[in-house]
Amino acid sequence: MPKYSGFDVLTWLHSRRELTKVPVVILTGSIYEGDRERATELGAIGYEVKPVDSTDLLKMANSISRHIPSSQV
Repeated sequence: MPKYSGFDVLTWLHSRRELTKVPVVILTGSIYEGDRERATELGAIGYEVKPVDSTDLLKMANSISRHIPSSQV
């Protein structure tokens, strides 16, 4: 995102009372544990590093789907 970081978006989402229960999974290129910790502190329920190949992409999609309550799928 050119103008805002994912952290900015998380902060904004959780500052909006009506959006605080929206489950957020971060999809990022960052492998840094500090970024994962910060995202979790800001309310993300998941943190996935962007995969390089299609097999890993499928694994990641399955992992993300486990974070989404069945009533929202």
